[in-house]
Amino acid sequence: MPKGVEVRVLLSAPTLMPALAGILTINNYMATKRYIISLIIISAFSVLFSFIYFYNSKVSIEELSPKTTRHIDEVVARHDDIIASMSITIVDLDKNERFVIYTSTSIPELEKLIKDGLSQNLVQVQPLFTQNEEYNARMVKILNGEFVCRPYTTTVGHTDIPGTNDYISVVCSRGIPPGFGDFKGIVSVFLKKEPTPAQIDHLRSILGITSLLIYTEDLN
Repeated sequence: MPKGVEVRVLLSAPTLMPALAGILTINNYMATKRYIISLIIISAFSVLFSFIYFYNSKVSIEELSPKTTRHIDEVVARHDDIIASMSITIVDLDKNERFVIYTSTSIPELEKLIKDGLSQNLVQVQPLFTQNEEYNARMVKILNGEFVCRPYTTTVGHTDIPGTNDYISVVCSRGIPPGFGDFKGIVSVFLKKEPTPAQIDHLRSILGITSLLIYTEDLN
């Protein structure tokens, strides 16, 4: 066939239908192929994102850096008029667990009570969410980046280590990091008395700074 010559073929109904059927079959095959490829790509990204989320949700840390513990100890010492203790809790969302990795206090008697309690595993490993709706509501607020204060009598420490009630009145907590998102832990301050509005604002700032330090220094 000479190049550039246009060929016109007159198709009758008997010849047209098989031809159309063949074209539709080819189009269906190509559409199906594109659909399958799209599913493979989407599945691959889903697996990748799931892996990234799973990896980021796992927190493997046994102790804080010297820089962080020094900061926490200094905060407790500078505010010993109201702060009885400060604790750092790491959470494991997959296992629904929370566990204390560091506690600081300037009160020797309270320190002994806490250490005895932790050594007996009384308050070190606890469920992150429980059947207590009020407790879960507070935990959701912390997870959402809120600064939450509640009476010490509503906490696990009050129940498991009764002697601490003589030193602690209120507990205020904030998530790690301090904003909504990559929730990896909780920083809590245990207060000797009910804080004033001005003290609450100051404590919110202190816990925010401490939370950010732990997140950047120890968890990333």
